[in-house]
Amino acid sequence: MIRMFEKSMFLALKKDQILNLMAMGCPEAKHVVDYFHVIQLFTEALDRCRQSFGKVNKKHGHVRYVCRLLTQCPEKLTEEERQTVRKWQKESDSLQAVYQSLQHFRYVSKSQSERQAKRRLNAWVHRYLFCPCSAVRAIAKSLVKRTDEIMSCILSPYSNGKMEGTNNKVKLMKRRGYGYRNIQCFALWVQLETANILS
Repeated sequence: MIRMFEKSMFLALKKDQILNLMAMGCPEAKHVVDYFHVIQLFTEALDRCRQSFGKVNKKHGHVRYVCRLLTQCPEKLTEEERQTVRKWQKESDSLQAVYQSLQHFRYVSKSQSERQAKRRLNAWVHRYLFCPCSAVRAIAKSLVKRTDEIMSCILSPYSNGKMEGTNNKVKLMKRRGYGYRNIQCFALWVQLETANILS
């Protein structure tokens, strides 16, 4: 009963209260937004653009292929794939706006110093805060609200991307399994699937 009360009390706390409690417990800790979650804002917006664009134009091929082309760095794509992405951008203004804002943010995230990161982030915000595309404006507004955390994200060498990927993989395994005989079978399967990630 006490645990349940503590859990509900913790969930009732607001974000600011949690940050204040963390500051009291660990005064020298920095609040950092993970790069994985920042990029996730862009990939979700790209996916929504792809879905709305796909309703109009069905000729783009397999969904995973399209998502991979839109979310990967252009340097990792072949010349033919880059041409395909350029063609899609010409066909949809919103897709082009989200794609360009993602590539520009990747450029911002490669900053080496705090001064350079601040200058690039301000230029990014100035360019996209009043963009005609509503998805890009929403991303820009959420980044403006968390400017200090984004700066820490850019300058921090650490990432919990590996942990997030493992968590996502476990959730997919659970969903694909349609239930398990017991928790030990599920735990064994998780260990087998994630052995190469966690080692």
